[in-house]
Amino acid sequence: MVVIGVTGGIASGKSTVTKFFIDLGAYLIDWDVLGHTVMLPQKRAWKGVVEYFGRDILNEDQTIDRQKLGAIVFKEPEKLQRLNQIVHPEIFKEDKRLVVSPNHC
Repeated sequence: MVVIGVTGGIASGKSTVTKFFIDLGAYLIDWDVLGHTVMLPQKRAWKGVVEYFGRDILNEDQTIDRQKLGAIVFKEPEKLQRLNQIVHPEIFKEDKRLVVSPNHC
């Protein structure tokens, strides 16, 4: 199996390249989706984020209010760094689980 990561800035062609690979039969792991998945209520990243930033960032359904969280982390770089330290390891774990999973091959 070959694993290819597609990265780049805004409007750099990531979606175009990704669509090309999908049309060829590639399996896509979308890190934006993973980022949302690991932040679902009661997941490890969710718990870490709520523990650090407080329950004020939660919606009534216990999901994280991304606008509230964004308002905090984009004003204070050290808080963005802490958010990334909490969330990124969980994204990496989920990515690895999906890459080694035979369900998509």
